[in-house]
Amino acid sequence: MLGLIVSREFTALLKSKAMRVSTAIVVALMLIGGGVAGFLLGDKGVDVSIPPATGHTAHTNPLGFIVGMVAVMFVAIPIFMGMGALNSGVVEEKTSRVVEILLTTVKPRTLLFAKLLGIGSAMLVFIACYLASIVAGAGLAGVLPSMGNLAAAYLNPWTFAPAVLVWLAVGYFAFGGLSGALASTVSRQEDLGAVQTPVIFGAMIPMYVALYLVPYAPDTTVTHILSCCPFLSPFMMPMRMALGAVGVWEQLLAFAVQIATICLLSLLAGKVYERSILHTGERLKLRQALRGR
Repeated sequence: MLGLIVSREFTALLKSKAMRVSTAIVVALMLIGGGVAGFLLGDKGVDVSIPPATGHTAHTNPLGFIVGMVAVMFVAIPIFMGMGALNSGVVEEKTSRVVEILLTTVKPRTLLFAKLLGIGSAMLVFIACYLASIVAGAGLAGVLPSMGNLAAAYLNPWTFAPAVLVWLAVGYFAFGGLSGALASTVSRQEDLGAVQTPVIFGAMIPMYVALYLVPYAPDTTVTHILSCCPFLSPFMMPMRMALGAVGVWEQLLAFAVQIATICLLSLLAGKVYERSILHTGERLKLRQALRGR
């Protein structure tokens, strides 16, 4: 049953007209932008080569900064879009009472986990399309050869790319699980914004910290501490890795803290989801859900 739910969520998101149209627009913009940039830069003979890194900041490691921004966005997009799809699906199933049928064969916690897996898997497909369009656009712009100078920017693509995927996964499960549990406390799509907005804004804070603090202060004590904090590390670590400003031991420490947080959060989110998913009528307060009332 778990596999069927995962497959259903995966297929439903891939068939979503809104997702396909938005993805097509992004891909088209990347290709058009790359083509226009290649035409303009090529005619003027502009040097698009990127200088090697001389430090760990945005000014001394421009290639690392660019790669870091792309990595942070690749972590943020699935989290935000995945939360939106998950929340809408939870409330829709609750309104149509489909969830009551599903819960006759699967436990509430398992249902939430299956929805997270299915939607997350579909988001990876769209992310792959975005990545392919970025690479193609860079090739049309003529800057792709410069992007190959990764060694001079303290970047190893064979370790960096898998690490970004890991941070994407832990960030998605942390924010997605929390968001899905809170969505189960409402019974109408109109009430979803009240519980969805705080989580979205909460996820935007670490994203902006990663984009605007880390590139200009990658080695400060504040950056070291914040990048090991739960919910912050999935955004900050990819940027620090891209700038070459973080060691392996610190990544492992942050990962362990994040996994421990997800384990604790899964207990909390599972309890809220289990006690709220069959509730109808007015929005169930979080305190009531935790107390089982």
